[in-house]
Amino acid sequence: YIFCNHRFASFVGLRPGRLIGRRPLEAHDDALARRLADLDARLLAGEILPSSFEEEIVDRDGNLCDLLTTKSVYHDGDGTMVVTVSLDITARKRAELALLAVKEQAEIANRSKTEFLANMSHELRTPLNAIIGFSQVMAGEMLGPIATTRYVGYARDILASAEHLLGIINDILDVSKLET
Repeated sequence: YIFCNHRFASFVGLRPGRLIGRRPLEAHDDALARRLADLDARLLAGEILPSSFEEEIVDRDGNLCDLLTTKSVYHDGDGTMVVTVSLDITARKRAELALLAVKEQAEIANRSKTEFLANMSHELRTPLNAIIGFSQVMAGEMLGPIATTRYVGYARDILASAEHLLGIINDILDVSKLET
């Protein structure tokens, strides 16, 4: 380590002074040190690696953390070294996971709503077809004249209302089919 900020030093459980001038495996022999040493060796050997990557690691307290790490080989007159910058993105990753969970719940609720509308529409359509059919028979006096003419008007009103309601139900079914 040539430079180390207090956040990283705290992350590995040491003071910055205990890290400067030492290699990761000398300073803190843990999974993070082994990973840093491996990646640095591969980069210095000329292997082409992604310049930035996300990794999940465990800090000194045993907490799972997400880091966004960028590594680059740096050449100067004194030699070659690897510069590593890591950002703790744990909060962002947790927020992303929470957002995905909420999105999934919303999609499930939307599917349930669509299924409910489709089932409800089908359940309403069956009795409406009977109401429409019988009111057509009555309004058209197909089985013979109705003694009171007001009943014919009532039958036409029933027919018009049932057809209107059937139109609304068909529109609901069309919308639920589109959503599906």
